[in-house]
Amino acid sequence: MKIFLLLCLFLPSIYGKPQIEVFTCQQPQSTECLFDNVIIEDDGIFLPKSHNDRIITKVTFKSSVVPTLSSVICDQFPNLQVLDVRHSSLRKILEGALDGCTKLREIYLQDNWLKELPENSFHKNSHLEQIYLNSNNLTEIPLELFKGLRSLQKIDLCANRLSRLPAVIFDDLISMESLELLSNPLLSLEIEEMYVEMPKLKYTLFDDLDLPCSRAAEVTNFLSQNNIYNSYQGSYSDNHSRSQSEIQRKRIYVASSAGNYYCINDEQHEREVYIRETLPKILNECGLQKNI
Repeated sequence: MKIFLLLCLFLPSIYGKPQIEVFTCQQPQSTECLFDNVIIEDDGIFLPKSHNDRIITKVTFKSSVVPTLSSVICDQFPNLQVLDVRHSSLRKILEGALDGCTKLREIYLQDNWLKELPENSFHKNSHLEQIYLNSNNLTEIPLELFKGLRSLQKIDLCANRLSRLPAVIFDDLISMESLELLSNPLLSLEIEEMYVEMPKLKYTLFDDLDLPCSRAAEVTNFLSQNNIYNSYQGSYSDNHSRSQSEIQRKRIYVASSAGNYYCINDEQHEREVYIRETLPKILNECGLQKNI
């Protein structure tokens, strides 16, 4: 009998089957569920538990490693309003992971290793008001990522690797008040078109982009004319792990200043567009693969 039990425990790990890790909330009577020091292997399965799943409105991970965000959290806590998975070595969000969180209002995914997001990540979260995706490795935002989020008030995309951010991404975000894009290698910024989609926009953080300085001056004027405050010299949000000065990018080319923005001259901008966009297309058409 003992041998049989030992085999049941160890055979899954021997043959590579995923290990199920069960963690219970640390505050038995609270509406907040804190998971402290949760360490999940890349192929592990995280199973959350609490004494009363239906009263939980906030889930927070602290000092944890959670490589993959799956649907188990939303399935387990159907009344969740706040999900905080910041600084948790998160690499991947599975399709439908947040579908069960229909009451979700705030999600904190900053300071992780996300490189991409499923286009329908937030499609079932119509009550979302704040989304924090800063300090990841995102190179693009799916065109319909924020579709239908008419209650959304703030998006933080600072310190990613975004080169383009088409205005259509912000289509019909009628409640949006704050958009933060600090420290992205953005080659363009369609602020005029964005403002049409986000008519309540009041606060921005647009510094340290790869706009040509002539365009940066235009952006400055547009924000001023529409009473939109750009907080390049203001206090940095509490939801960033580093100060504004620490988060600014180290460039291999010289940055200038226009209207208190870091920007690049027109010649350098043309060169960056060619290196990052035009040349890869040419190489692809020729059947060549090359890391630029």
